Amino acid sequence: MKKILSILLSLALVVSLGALTAAPAAAVTVTLPTISPTSATYNLDAPAQVTTTITWNSATKINSIVDTEGGNLGADGAGNWTLVGTDLLVIETSYLGGVLT
Repeated sequence: MKKILSILLSLALVVSLGALTAAPAAAVTVTLPTISPTSATYNLDAPAQVTTTITWNSATKINSIVDTEGGNLGADGAGNWTLVGTDLLVIETSYLGGVLT
């Protein structure tokens, strides 16, 4: 049985206030992060990790990860996800199997 899982990723943004203090009228441009792909097919009969690539833009860290089933994977991973290198987010099968069964 296959089930479609969409993963929503929330990333914390950090903006340097030093630039605003030095030039209060200066515009600050913030570019939101993106993930690709934003959804994956998870096969309950052949469990596998789900991966997505993060394009950080102005973001600097993961604030939280929420799936469309209402689960919160947490900001620190807690065994539910890992960040491989600087941009590959891996959602673990142990989490996926628990929320999709």
